[in-house]
Amino acid sequence: MERSRNLAASAGRWSATHRRIAIAGWFGFVILALLLGSAIGVEEIKDEDSGVGEAREADRAVAEAFPDNPGETVLVQSRSGVTADQPEFRAVVENAVSRTTSKRRR
Repeated sequence: MERSRNLAASAGRWSATHRRIAIAGWFGFVILALLLGSAIGVEEIKDEDSGVGEAREADRAVAEAFPDNPGETVLVQSRSGVTADQPEFRAVVENAVSRTTSKRRR
């Protein structure tokens, strides 16, 4: 039986005869890669910086016009003192939802 002399065949033959060393080497490689990857970190790319050309410019314009503000709170208050658990309030909400969804279907 003739042995192949290419690198992959040699590496496979060596790994088959030295299983424990090969497995320990792969585990060591994976651990080293994880440690180096976590030490280097990750650079976050904003959505408005990920496009190209006109799409990128449009994304930047939208980001400038509508900045994210996760701390924003919206307060809805009734002038007549109607609360969210009263039927009048529910009727207004259902009316607004039905008008919004019917416009989307057109």
